[in-house]
Amino acid sequence: MDMFYTLSWEAPADSTQYNKMIEKDRIFDFLHGLNPDLDEVRGRILGTKPLLSLKEVFSEVRREESRQKVMLQHPSNPVLPHYNSALASVKL
Repeated sequence: MDMFYTLSWEAPADSTQYNKMIEKDRIFDFLHGLNPDLDEVRGRILGTKPLLSLKEVFSEVRREESRQKVMLQHPSNPVLPHYNSALASVKL
């Protein structure tokens, strides 16, 4: 992914620019490891311009996961608390 960054380092802005690049990488890694049931929220997040912050992305995913649990849970088949958790992402 480093090839897609255009770097023009300016001394005062170096830290800010680098931190934005790192945060974007973390967002992509987090979204990549999500459960396939959350593809819709993943697409919605990646379609926002400018890209949300990591905290906002995390919040959106948790909100969608909670919504799905409430809307799709059947009384005869309760969902275990750790099952289908968005936080159980896979590290590649």
